[in-house]
Amino acid sequence: MADPRLNREMFMHIATGQGPNELSFEEARVQDYLRSYSTIAHPPQPCPEQPADDQLRMSMGLPPSFKPFPVPQQSSSSSSLFASSATQPTPSTSTAPPEPPAAHWFRPMTESGVIYQNITAQPEFSRFSVEELRCNAYRAGLRYPPQPVPTVPAPSPLPPPLSRSDTMSMSLGDIAQGQGQPKVYARDETGAKLLSMTASPQFNQHSFEELRVAYMLHGREMSSAEILAHSNPIPNPGPFANPLGSHPPQHQHPGMLVSGPSMARLY
Repeated sequence: MADPRLNREMFMHIATGQGPNELSFEEARVQDYLRSYSTIAHPPQPCPEQPADDQLRMSMGLPPSFKPFPVPQQSSSSSSLFASSATQPTPSTSTAPPEPPAAHWFRPMTESGVIYQNITAQPEFSRFSVEELRCNAYRAGLRYPPQPVPTVPAPSPLPPPLSRSDTMSMSLGDIAQGQGQPKVYARDETGAKLLSMTASPQFNQHSFEELRVAYMLHGREMSSAEILAHSNPIPNPGPFANPLGSHPPQHQHPGMLVSGPSMARLY
């Protein structure tokens, strides 16, 4: 008999398995910040990995340690993690939609044998970050997916990169011509390429969200040193002071800090 551990997928996602009560990365992060500022008036500190026992961590006031969520792989003829539905998603065929489709149907994309399990790799969503899609869905009142959730289709091949002649204002064509590989910000001790800008010494003192907010406030990419040089670079405007429909200032390369299609293939 085959080892059942080989017939499963491991999901490294904090929201997997939570059902309709799931929280996105952003919501969990906001809760952490609110809880920390209301108790110690400081940003949340890194969560210690030890002790590993959940009961002991609870007694010490620590959250449970992260554990991968296993999902058995099942044949297409049997029931899967996602319930079958007669309603199938209709992918957008527009190359330059002014707004993302109302229903954010996910389908994995593949290129050179690599499967991309991220909705922003799909052509109809490549102009938007995951955060922008989430805000768009909330603004439309679509916090939870319809039930039953349609079956996730088989991976589709990625289209060729867009050219400068494309009409999209934020496309892969906005990246400098000849850039055939993603930007490498740093390398670890084994020589592995680190594609996250927060791995660079220039930005490693701030999170993606903090760097993004600094960019939106100042209209340009700012290093950690530049952000720290401001006494109050990220003012608190109060709850709900900034509507979801607002947009950052437009510049030569909009969205190239942490969102938009420039990050579409870096997962």
